[in-house]
Amino acid sequence: MFFPFLKPWLRSVKYNYLYKSACKHAADNSISPVALPGAFIVGCGRSGTTLLGDILSSHNEVSYLFEPYYLWAAIDPRLDILNLFADIEPSLYLDDSFFLAEHKHRFERCLTKFIQNKKANLLIEKTPLNIFRIGWIEKIYPGAKFIHIVRDGFDVAKSIERLATTNSYKIFGKPNLNQWWGNNNIKWKTLRKDSVSMKYHELKEIDLLDTHISKAAYEWSLSLKEAELWQAKLGDRFLAITYQQLVEYPLEKLTEIACFLEIELDPIWLEKVISGIHSAKSYSSTQIVLPEAICREFNYYQEKYGFLPRAQSSN
Repeated sequence: MFFPFLKPWLRSVKYNYLYKSACKHAADNSISPVALPGAFIVGCGRSGTTLLGDILSSHNEVSYLFEPYYLWAAIDPRLDILNLFADIEPSLYLDDSFFLAEHKHRFERCLTKFIQNKKANLLIEKTPLNIFRIGWIEKIYPGAKFIHIVRDGFDVAKSIERLATTNSYKIFGKPNLNQWWGNNNIKWKTLRKDSVSMKYHELKEIDLLDTHISKAAYEWSLSLKEAELWQAKLGDRFLAITYQQLVEYPLEKLTEIACFLEIELDPIWLEKVISGIHSAKSYSSTQIVLPEAICREFNYYQEKYGFLPRAQSSN
């Protein structure tokens, strides 16, 4: 009877330890920051970011940070988008107006302590929703590169729906935590609020999104809007690939990525990681119904990236 509660309890202990440790390091003025070129894997979650991160993490020139929510929350509590560490009103869309000089100092101190491969030539961080924070990241990590991975919106939305519905990832002390939408659905509430503030869509239209799959489709579409904006601004510091390209043409895509990141194209590494790449299930037969303007935007990105299924308008 005890074992079903063990994992949630251990997760709570782990998260609290990591967060307190990050807060301690962030405030430690005695830490001398390590200068290391950096790259961020971004995109809508469930798009293949974990696969790409796992591949790059095994490269001997790379030090990898996997979704360090504790680190971001230690830099500024408003970055705790899931409310894993405190019940606050977070912010999702972050630009240079959010930046404080202390953010950069706290970030650099945390990196110095949490970098695992001390011999690494490159830091790679993977938190997909950083796609909404690039303007701010540009201030705390000038010159960083970004790899944006895109997957068919139907596959992403269905995968998110499955996670949000089954909600099997539990943390002790957070009975209202949804695995995807956060504690008391705070991530969705913030996405809703911020996208209205950005004047992307009207609140009355967003509030018609009343299912996990429609909300997921909206998040996917918004993430691609941000990617489109920043790819134009960052030029050769922004690389976009699709999940389909990665799994169907791994040698070609990994060669391109290694060149972009300026890391060695080690044949032993390539052979090992390519052998472990397998395509995930496709959900192209799924039906997605969205309000007219949101549907139009979703289908625009489906067409732009060559994905065949189309959402249907509810109007």
